[in-house]
Amino acid sequence: MKRIVVVANGTLDDDRIDRAREILGDSSLSVTWERTTESDPGVEMARAAAAEEADVVIAFGGDGTVRACAEGVSGTDTALGVIPAGTGNLLARNLGIPDDLDESIAVALGGRARALDTGRVNGELFAVIAGAGFDAEVMANTGDEAKNRMGALAYFIEGARHLKDPSFEASVIVDGADIMRGEWATVLVANLSHLQGDVELFPDSAPDDGVLEVLGISAETPTERLAAGLEAVMGDGMGKHLLRATGSEVRLDLAEPTRYQLDGDARPPATTLDFEVRARSLTILTPEEST
Repeated sequence: MKRIVVVANGTLDDDRIDRAREILGDSSLSVTWERTTESDPGVEMARAAAAEEADVVIAFGGDGTVRACAEGVSGTDTALGVIPAGTGNLLARNLGIPDDLDESIAVALGGRARALDTGRVNGELFAVIAGAGFDAEVMANTGDEAKNRMGALAYFIEGARHLKDPSFEASVIVDGADIMRGEWATVLVANLSHLQGDVELFPDSAPDDGVLEVLGISAETPTERLAAGLEAVMGDGMGKHLLRATGSEVRLDLAEPTRYQLDGDARPPATTLDFEVRARSLTILTPEEST
């Protein structure tokens, strides 16, 4: 019998949990439920499930829960399913996993199993994007209340508040080559293309291409930063304040400790960020038509 372990975010409301239990209870599967805690956001629960040869670990929550479960099953034979229940739902949106509870459970139980690259920064897994500077400050300072009330719009409002943040100095090194040293508003390193609000920054990226995409914005003033961001999203992506590169290994050497984030989870300031891609290291269940 196929064995499923559901790792549900501990803050999810009981009604939603009960509905998911009801749907999964109608299947002829062995289903075990776990709830995340402050001490374990899901990594160890997912890792234990994989060690016990669970067929699928279903991450039921937002980007943090999904990232933690991906960390736990990456490099194993256990597949990851996703029931999106957060604000951004970045991995789900990139892979076409529906927000609807019934539909996402159907995908998690019987979708197409595909191999996905993952990234790592300073040893931690990210599935979609990591970065330092502006984006990390936005992720760290967008409150749960604002996200619950306004959804993805909360990130854009918080972003406007950080357009005047000071730049940080860093060298960007890609596959051993020192690409550029400069003053940056943000440097992003991505595995997939879409961010919050369905913003597409990396149209040429693919889930299994074996490389990471780099975008640096060196603009100083709020007006220049806004223009550079719009160029990255709507133009040809090659404006004078933009740096783009691809590679399997990326290193940021930072002049001062700088906050960074991975899939929306903020981390304390660091002076070195080492990124690498792990090709096809995560098996994930997606809709049949997912690209």
